Amino acid sequence: MIIEVKRHCIEANLKPPSKNTIHLRIKEISTKTTLEKRKGKKAAHPFTPNLGPSVEAEYPLQAFMMDHTKVDLIVVDEFQRLPLGRPWLSLAIDIYSRCIAGFYLSLEAPSTVSVGLCLTHAVFAKENYLKKFGINGTWPIFGKPNSIYVDQGTEFKSLALEKRCAQNGIKIFYRKVGAPHLHGIVERIIGNFMKEIHTLPGTTFSNPVERGEYNSNSHAALTMRELEK
Repeated sequence: MIIEVKRHCIEANLKPPSKNTIHLRIKEISTKTTLEKRKGKKAAHPFTPNLGPSVEAEYPLQAFMMDHTKVDLIVVDEFQRLPLGRPWLSLAIDIYSRCIAGFYLSLEAPSTVSVGLCLTHAVFAKENYLKKFGINGTWPIFGKPNSIYVDQGTEFKSLALEKRCAQNGIKIFYRKVGAPHLHGIVERIIGNFMKEIHTLPGTTFSNPVERGEYNSNSHAALTMRELEK
């Protein structure tokens, strides 16, 4: 680096700076700037200051944020307890309260159906749902949101979903492409949920390195209903 700087200075008929000056100038260059030059602005995003939530709400049910994730756990069937695979979780988060308004768990990949069922779960009262699982407690959030914030997934862009939302006065806002940080509210909740999942039998953990020699298939023990509860 020092030789390269001196070469450019000589070619430009400039006096080369000292070695210490070059080192000091290099230290002044931020990691964010370096990554932007080498790999682009997207790679440098983690070093961009967080100026607060990307979406704000002033009251409950003003807006939901929705997303999907593949659960880091293998479920088994209810009869032979054989591994079935990793299910998908669809979540709807109330932006104002940060409460989980509703969710839908399925072995099928995200679709318009899973989005609709997740929204349905969020809209309706949940007393009977809790009774079904024998859960003594309350889940007081229910009702139609004014809007939903989603990513650019095809399941969120179907004509059926757009039509149903329009009929019910629900506006759909799509996240800008290449800006996952704008959905940080739901991403954080999903991350916290996966940490809990990693304590259950049959977890796949987040990656092969973290999983190590743990055999997720042989340890799998939970059915879809048990995981849902």
